[in-house]
Amino acid sequence: MVAQQPGKQPQQLAHFHHVHLNSVDPEASLKFYSTRFNGKRGKLNNAVEGIWASHLWLLFNKADRPAPHDIVSSLYHLGWGAPDGRVAYDRLVDLGVNFETPMSDLSDLLGTGSPGNGWYMYAEGPDRELIEINRANNYDFQHLHLLSDDPVGAAEWYAKEFGFPMRGSPSREARSFKGVQVAPLVFMNVDGVLFGWFPTGAVRGLYPDAWKGRTAYASPRGRNLDHFALSVDNLNDTLARLEKDSVRVIEQPSVKLGGAFRSAFIRAPDNVDLELVEGQTVPGL
Repeated sequence: MVAQQPGKQPQQLAHFHHVHLNSVDPEASLKFYSTRFNGKRGKLNNAVEGIWASHLWLLFNKADRPAPHDIVSSLYHLGWGAPDGRVAYDRLVDLGVNFETPMSDLSDLLGTGSPGNGWYMYAEGPDRELIEINRANNYDFQHLHLLSDDPVGAAEWYAKEFGFPMRGSPSREARSFKGVQVAPLVFMNVDGVLFGWFPTGAVRGLYPDAWKGRTAYASPRGRNLDHFALSVDNLNDTLARLEKDSVRVIEQPSVKLGGAFRSAFIRAPDNVDLELVEGQTVPGL
């Protein structure tokens, strides 16, 4: 556990490294994110091609068949910013991008804020991964959104194990709007990227058919959003520390992707297989 002095945030022990997707056509995905969004093609550690998305990498596994895309795992969507929603929406439509949800008023989703002061939309990537776009002062990668049975508990776990900064003491009080649970909704700002959790009740309300008869989150492995990774300075020391906290190591360290990096996997809240990569994240462009 990270030692913390009263009133001070613990030392941050990890950083975003990458999000890994399964794609039937990685080349098409590379082109999509480098032309429809502002990702830049490059090689991670001169070993594997991917997309540098402002603060982290998007990497792509070659899939033999379309990966499952229904929203039943904790990995919900990627998030990008845009200063002007109408301009962003019209541009992407002109470029042939499909939308699950067109540009919509955020107050109609969450029941908070004033109409006209916030907006969001959900585009689909090449393998039907969801990409939320909402207001920001730039077009950068903005957030990674997850789902959780206990959003506050999930955030507290990442704060405890990796020193991610908490924003005060978020409430666990549930709140619903139009019959859909919309709170607790928790965000953490990690290296300029938001890392957030929406409650399970929300996904049950938004995707009821996918959740008929389901009682727990599916593993994201093998799905269109396969996993995400954090970088740590010393992998062996980190795993030893986590095991003392009863965190389960599900894959021991090994060299991955033709020598791109050394990593291991642990089990995080909500059935998430979290990859830990040794070494700092670098653009490699």
